[in-house]
Amino acid sequence: MMLLAIDPSSSRTGWAVGENSVEAAGAIRGKGASYALRVHSMIVTLDSIIDDYDITEAIIELPSGKTHGRLQGKNIQGLPVYGFAVGAIWAMVYLAKPVVTLYTTFDNVWTRGKPKKTRIPIAVDIYPQYVNLRDSGLDICDAICLFDWHLKQKMMEGAK
Repeated sequence: MMLLAIDPSSSRTGWAVGENSVEAAGAIRGKGASYALRVHSMIVTLDSIIDDYDITEAIIELPSGKTHGRLQGKNIQGLPVYGFAVGAIWAMVYLAKPVVTLYTTFDNVWTRGKPKKTRIPIAVDIYPQYVNLRDSGLDICDAICLFDWHLKQKMMEGAK
């Protein structure tokens, strides 16, 4: 099983990939004048990652109603763009890659509401190369931690 963890957004999407541990991680910055073109360029790159690593499972973070510490309802301008990006990325994996088993989880479930900055040391423990990556928005950090959370969830389910 090769797992891909995706922390999507409308401008920069974090990803982490591996079998039993994170083997590679990075961020995809969308390119284009409009948000639709940026999201499209990220989808094309994610599609290549899925093919290059022979991904068989993917976990995608879904919004629970808050982004960047603000209620989505109060951040109305960003909500449609963010929702478009998450939906487009989800659809690409679900529809275009039928060999990939797709899982989703809400951000507040896997993070348990802990602030992003508190997850940095966890990401370094999981994937020591993280310290060398530029990750101002902590998108790579979240993808690494989401990857680890998903593996632990699967182990707990298998132990039942």
